[in-house]
Amino acid sequence: MTIQKKRGFAAFAGALSAIALLSACDDELSNITNSDTPQVATYKDLAKCTKKNEGEFIYVKDSNAVYLCADSTWKEMYSTESGITDGQNGSDGKNGKNGKNGTDGKNGKNGTDGKNGTDGKDGENGKDGTSCSVKAIDGGYKVLCDGDSVGVVLNGTNGAAAKSCTTKQVEDGIEVSCPGSDPVVVKNGTDGTAAKTCTTKQAEDGIEVSCPGSDPVVVKNGTDGTAGKTCTTKQVDEGIEVSCPGSEPVVVKNGTNGAAGKNAYELSGFEGTYDEWIESLNGKDGKNGDACTVEAGENGAFTLKCGDGENAKTTTIYKALCGDIPYNPSTQFCKSLSVYDWCGGLTYDPETHTCENGQRVNECGGIFYGIDNPFFCAKFADGTEQPYRMVTITVKEKNYSETWMGENLNYATAEGSACYDKDEANCDKYGRLYTRDAAQGVCPEGWHLPSKEEFEALVVAVDENITEYSYENTAATALKSTRGWNKDNNGTDAYSFTALPAGYIRRNGTYWNSLCEGEKTGFWSSSKEDKSFWSMMFYDRDLAADMYRPTSTAILSVRCIKDKQGE
Repeated sequence: MTIQKKRGFAAFAGALSAIALLSACDDELSNITNSDTPQVATYKDLAKCTKKNEGEFIYVKDSNAVYLCADSTWKEMYSTESGITDGQNGSDGKNGKNGKNGTDGKNGKNGTDGKNGTDGKDGENGKDGTSCSVKAIDGGYKVLCDGDSVGVVLNGTNGAAAKSCTTKQVEDGIEVSCPGSDPVVVKNGTDGTAAKTCTTKQAEDGIEVSCPGSDPVVVKNGTDGTAGKTCTTKQVDEGIEVSCPGSEPVVVKNGTNGAAGKNAYELSGFEGTYDEWIESLNGKDGKNGDACTVEAGENGAFTLKCGDGENAKTTTIYKALCGDIPYNPSTQFCKSLSVYDWCGGLTYDPETHTCENGQRVNECGGIFYGIDNPFFCAKFADGTEQPYRMVTITVKEKNYSETWMGENLNYATAEGSACYDKDEANCDKYGRLYTRDAAQGVCPEGWHLPSKEEFEALVVAVDENITEYSYENTAATALKSTRGWNKDNNGTDAYSFTALPAGYIRRNGTYWNSLCEGEKTGFWSSSKEDKSFWSMMFYDRDLAADMYRPTSTAILSVRCIKDKQGE
């Protein structure tokens, strides 16, 4: 049977149970082969270690560790710096006994003092412990301890190639198909609503002007001027009677015989020719009525002007008013009696948002982010605010819908958190790494650290082949990022969870060692068992999302999940 151990294994041999470590992030997943050794679910399932099964390896799944039967005890594999243990020092020899006191002399003389005993000899040094060696064989390496073969390390196989998304043209847009999820159609955008303009139509007595947001106005036709009145004449007995408007009729009497009498032209005293006089007797045409024009103004207003000069009349008509402020509703909007320009063709709430470069944005901790994007403003207990991307993962077939952070937490705690390699640029890229104690309660208001059960429910939701959690799942493909993993072992990121290969930190006293960037990542949970907290782990060559309990020295990433209403 073949059992897997993440990143290395140890071999025990010799009377002193010396331990040799053959492990590193570069080993990927190593295979330890032993034909007589099964794998078990928990440590309690191990058979009794006796001489019959001494030297056997067994893989325990819940602790993700390999145990060796040696000296009648199952021993978990540990690492040492040298791979060889020294023999024990011999014990010191015992001190010699004191000599007896002399007897009292006669006449009251004191006896002589006894001689000191001689020192015991030093014990001999213990023998050096035996070491293990590795011998290359076809397809792997054989491990020899004290001359005996204790196991074979086979070369790892290449992981399955990641499947990519495909697209095709459909009737109303582009259909995107990604492994592990139903096809999604990105529909074509619809045409925007046309802007409304003023219209005109012929009315009975002029032109009717209709504009959005105001009553129709009729520009009336000018009336004809009054026709000028002319003088009239008629024959009377003694001459010609001339009647002109505004004056009494005048009779131009016939002249008497004799000297020729003066005609009307001569009697009128008109200064000018006769023809001019006759023309002056005709009334003048009345003036035409005044015409009107429409002139566009600012802020959606326009001016109706009728007539010219001093007698001209003007009327201002507004498309819309915000209180007493005119504005153009096609490019502006009214909020709390103030006028604002549209932001990229959209309105917004000026009390909570602002417009930057044609985009509606919100301010969070001095950072602006678009309100049309899936971000939220995280608020922490000390008053710190940070914007984070969020994603709601919904799988109707599994009756699952939860909102997760779409990126790792990057909130600096007072203690217990750090950047990979102590480089702030890595915090910007991967978020911070936290000790298991610092991770508990670190999530912002309205969010919490996921439990083991919540991580397992996510795995079941995105893996279409399982209905309950299993270590044989393939959920890592759908949850890992599409970039950054070693040897192109990237995921499809089908649900925008975007698990990046952030690595982890291992504490060794005051020294913090950064390990496995590009190869693995882990997220702390709030669930504790046997003094250890569970975590969800991803590996570069593994399709599964593993539930694992790291040691207390591990420092991992944090992903928060949104509280349900009422929690």
